[in-house]
Amino acid sequence: AAAAAAYLASPLLAGVVPPWPLYAVRLAVKPVPVLCMAAHPRAAAPLVRGGLLLGAVGDVLLAYASHTFVAGLVAFLLGHVAFVAHFARTSRRTAPLALVGSVAYGVCMYAYLYNGGGLGELAAPVAAYCVVICAMLWRAAATNNTLAIVGAASFVVSDSLLAVIKFGGGGGGGGGGGGGRNDDGGDDAARSALATLAVMITYWIGQGCIAASGVGGPSGGAGHKRD
Repeated sequence: AAAAAAYLASPLLAGVVPPWPLYAVRLAVKPVPVLCMAAHPRAAAPLVRGGLLLGAVGDVLLAYASHTFVAGLVAFLLGHVAFVAHFARTSRRTAPLALVGSVAYGVCMYAYLYNGGGLGELAAPVAAYCVVICAMLWRAAATNNTLAIVGAASFVVSDSLLAVIKFGGGGGGGGGGGGGRNDDGGDDAARSALATLAVMITYWIGQGCIAASGVGGPSGGAGHKRD
């Protein structure tokens, strides 16, 4: 909680604290909340823990520098693959309505970002990321586990907010966010702080709910049911 609070408060210190120490603190504390989630007993499923750890790696890579953005995107993508695999092993339900809804949302979001003209050379990687995170949303819904569904939906909201901020207006491309939490930058410090707050809180809610869902455990989910 202290690490999360320190990270969220850091944009307010811009101009007060020298840039390098502030950057170092942000880089150090950013992955701490997700690492704590990965250490929680409810995240004991190997694929869930692996997905959380990949998210922590992605946090660091996205915050480190613009040239490590793609590596951070890949880390988050692989984390979602781990979550998809876990949810798919937990429930074999096809959940057709959830599938249609997830696909429709992914198509609409990507079309909005693509038409905004801000994706640039990241058009293909972001498209791949959209496919994987929507698959994660679908498979979470198929478990009928409330925490898993809330977690997946919150993760989608977080990435959608960030993608709109970075790419929706056509100002990003190449070195911005999208698919991760690279929330630095922006001319307006207050707006940047609010954007950081919204993106990071929904991200941590998503990761926390997935970690705490206990899907696949004695009380988790819907088991191996089919529609």
